[in-house]
Amino acid sequence: MHVYADIKIILIDDSGLPYSLSPSKYSNSPSKYSNGPSGKNRLLADNNRYVGYYVFTDDDIINFFNSDGERIAFNPNLDETESLFHSSKSKWCGTFGSNGGERVLGLVASCYYRFVD
Repeated sequence: MHVYADIKIILIDDSGLPYSLSPSKYSNSPSKYSNGPSGKNRLLADNNRYVGYYVFTDDDIINFFNSDGERIAFNPNLDETESLFHSSKSKWCGTFGSNGGERVLGLVASCYYRFVD
């Protein structure tokens, strides 16, 4: 078992990040084809309007980004929960569900309007 102490946060300048962590890396970017409006990882709102995309990590975390590439929500592990959590607050954001046989994300207003504004 890993035990973690408090972790200090610091302000960074993204221009100083290594490429693997930077927004310039293709897989971290909304301009990556599968993350864009014509890609396969799209999040769509009413009238099939593109509002963002999702990306799986190697640890099976699903991150949800708006169309500007801002991380809005995440799911820590689908084997444990179908809930989504706010990316920057300790708040529940929504859940996976179905509507008319279609897989959907049900989001509370505080998360929904960060995608659709």
